[in-house]
Amino acid sequence: MTRRHLSYFASLALALCLTLLPFSAQAETPMGSVIESRLLVGIKTDADAVTDMMPAGWVAIPYPKGPMTGSNAILALLDAHLVLDTEGKPADPATRTTAAILGLGKETGGKGIRQFVLVVYTDDPDANPYGNTITAQVQRERGLSGTSGTARSASESWTVSEGDTALTLSLSYEMGTPGWSLGKSAAFSAADPDFAVSQTYQQLAELVSSEALGKPLNGELSYSSNLKGLSPLLNGSEEVQAIVSIPMYIRDVFHP
Repeated sequence: MTRRHLSYFASLALALCLTLLPFSAQAETPMGSVIESRLLVGIKTDADAVTDMMPAGWVAIPYPKGPMTGSNAILALLDAHLVLDTEGKPADPATRTTAAILGLGKETGGKGIRQFVLVVYTDDPDANPYGNTITAQVQRERGLSGTSGTARSASESWTVSEGDTALTLSLSYEMGTPGWSLGKSAAFSAADPDFAVSQTYQQLAELVSSEALGKPLNGELSYSSNLKGLSPLLNGSEEVQAIVSIPMYIRDVFHP
């Protein structure tokens, strides 16, 4: 499979991976739009530790499809370049950097499957739709190099700091051909399992690496964390299963 075909397949597979759940039948209220870029890191870690972050009655399971197959937690690093309200006007603040941990859960004794937002870190305490936001400083640096018609290189580094604890991540890789896709997704709150934020989205996504799809990382990744609450997940025993870069993500957000 060529790099172009692999990247295109990965974007579609990622869309499928993150749209496992149907929308709720109840009415949805538009909450605005966001134009952002994302870095998703799929991790295989201690399942009990992920379950401990889920609401009662739910147990963590691995993502079953797409590039994140085998991961039971996703570190999502989000850089919102423009946040718009329901009238299309810039919100206050109009930009925001966020880190979150996502996990897929199965209802104990039932058939329900939900994607949960387990915890959110951001420096905007008012941005707390899931009821589990921790105020933290989230910093990002990103670089691109190369010319048209040649292989381009990308690099980025993230720091999520809360008090005297922090998560740091550095990534560099040779870029391939991204793919364009659109879809719908929903994520439930681990603090209130009956509340979900849904969205329709368009995205430009590139598969940086995936164990499931046989795509090794053409570059380097390093990270460390002693961030409060994440040590059971990120303690050196976890394994990175996939990395997906999403340089363009346009979403319309809805609340129940």
